Amino acid sequence: MSRAKLSLIINNILANSQQLTANRMKEEDNIELRSDDVQEILGTPPSWIIRWGTLIAMGAILGLLILGWKLKFPDIISADLYLTTTNPPVRIYAKTDGDIKLFVKESEKVEQGEKLAIMQNREKYKDIEVLSIHMDSLSVMPDYLFNTYVPLEDIEIGELAEEYSVFLRNLKDYQFVNRQSLDRNDIQRVRVKVNNEEKSIAELKRLLDRAIKSLKEKKKWYQDLQEKYAKDIISLQFYRNAYGDVENAKAQVEKIKLDIGEKERNINALKMDESGIKQKSQTGSTKQLLELQHSVDNINRRIKQWEKTNVITAPIKGTVLLSDYYEPRKFLRKGDVFMAIQADDIEEVFAIATLKSEGASKVVVGQKVHIKLLSYNARDHGFLEGVLRSKTFQHKKGNYKLEIELLNGLVTSRDFDVPFEQGMGGVAEIITEEKNVLERIFSTLISIFSEN
Repeated sequence: MSRAKLSLIINNILANSQQLTANRMKEEDNIELRSDDVQEILGTPPSWIIRWGTLIAMGAILGLLILGWKLKFPDIISADLYLTTTNPPVRIYAKTDGDIKLFVKESEKVEQGEKLAIMQNREKYKDIEVLSIHMDSLSVMPDYLFNTYVPLEDIEIGELAEEYSVFLRNLKDYQFVNRQSLDRNDIQRVRVKVNNEEKSIAELKRLLDRAIKSLKEKKKWYQDLQEKYAKDIISLQFYRNAYGDVENAKAQVEKIKLDIGEKERNINALKMDESGIKQKSQTGSTKQLLELQHSVDNINRRIKQWEKTNVITAPIKGTVLLSDYYEPRKFLRKGDVFMAIQADDIEEVFAIATLKSEGASKVVVGQKVHIKLLSYNARDHGFLEGVLRSKTFQHKKGNYKLEIELLNGLVTSRDFDVPFEQGMGGVAEIITEEKNVLERIFSTLISIFSEN
């Protein structure tokens, strides 16, 4: 390519470049002119737009302020709780270490003093129970029946075995002494004779009554004959016969009286013989009898001690509540709670809550409480309404114990009647105070500035 053509091409390029630069500058001038026009229009808006815009903005702000003042939300402090009564269940503790055999079941009704359980050990409870019945009978039965008493054999009574062996030895000694000093047949023969004599006396008294009645009739008859004899109406022989009948009747009465007296003397003599035989027996067995009675009393005392240690009875009348801690054949330590008795006459039901010290200053007596039970969903069943009745600080635990009164009992906000279960758990929502939105905003700002 020649230098002249190259120079021509460069000149054309430069010319085109200058033309483009001139056109661009002209367009920018036009844009700046249009921008100034727009700025002039925006700088002088219509007055009605400004007026209505200001009113709308102020109305919106005022509406928000009113809404923030009217709209209130409660401050809530939560605490764990459980339901109880003024007469809570009586806890039953294991008296010693070991297994427990229950005589009752869950929810079973029991009477006061009824046997609930026994601590299982080497003694057989049935054997001790039978022994207790025998000893109670021996304590009140007549002394002479000891001679025919047959003691229990092959019984497993553990720690009571020593006292029972002493009783057996004293019983054997007493029965041996009585066999040597007392002839039971003699006493029986004496009693038979006394009984026969008493029957004879009873018969003689009946005869005496008839004889006395006959004597009175004959005396009256004889008196009537005296008047007739004086008037020579009857013969002398007839009169004498009537007199003889009266005398015979008198003799019969006297004879019966003598027979009764003799029988009574015989009875007294027989009773003296019986007393003598008994006295002889008592002289020979008094010591053994006292020792035997003492051993019976000692066994009764030891049985009561054993029952106090091993047998658990119901302290009140009520319903059995087995503890979750209890399991069959589970080894229990002394003092472990395995059961409780809920009294049948349940009085007021209320709630006990535990509140941490943090935020406790906001909680005061008289505040409303909403109770949501764990076993009943509040969305489905509603909540219990209550009021804070008391607030007590527990120094050892470092928290507060709250007592909450149930305003509507166990009826929830949705009219659901909650079945009572002792110790039923839940959450207490304590409504400390109601604040509107503005108060909450300002209190938050004040708190932030105070911290800074």
